[in-house]
This record gives sequence, C-alpha cells and structure tokens, in this order.
Amino acid sequence: MINVLSAELSVVIYLNSNKMHKQTLQFLQYTRQFSLGFMFIGGVFYVDHFPFSTFFLTVGGLGFACYCILSAFKPIHEEPNWELVYPELALGECDDIDDINSEEHDTTGK
Repeated sequence: MINVLSAELSVVIYLNSNKMHKQTLQFLQYTRQFSLGFMFIGGVFYVDHFPFSTFFLTVGGLGFACYCILSAFKPIHEEPNWELVYPELALGECDDIDDINSEEHDTTGK
C-alpha cells in the first residue's frame, strides 16, 4: 500500500513539475488557434472574392510558421516509471491472465 501511495505521489510531482512551461504551452496553443482562424477566414474571403483575403492568409500563414518554429523548443514529454505506479508490471505476474490462458489451452477435455 505504501509503494502505491509513493508511486502516485511521484506521478503527481512529475505532473506538477511542468507548471513552469504552462504559460509557454498556452501561448503556443493561442498562436496555433488564432493562426488557423485567420487562415480559415482568409480562405473564405478568397473563395468569395472579398477584399483583404491575402492579408488574412498571410497573417495566418506567418502565425502558423511561427508556431511550428516555436513548437520545436517544447520540452520533451518523459514517461513516468509505470512500474512504480503499477507494481504488478515489475513482477510480471497477473493471476487473471494466467487463469484465462490455462483454460484456453486445457487439453484434458474437462
């Protein structure tokens, strides 16, 4: 029980360690959404032959290019140690699967 609680605590600590980058990731999300919005509006304006369609397409394209460049510097997501979260993974045991496999391959005819 203590191992499970410490494993859950380590996962919570891991998830809270990325709060420093939360504002950066939120800025990237806003950049992407506004850029795609401008490109969508520009596309509609272009199809309907409204003025300023090239302005919207240019702003949206430049914004999306900035998003792609800045997203290259996002921190790499590290997987938590799942063996700490689920200790049965470290043991390599699972009673349910062993029981199921033994019933499927039972050749005694019972």
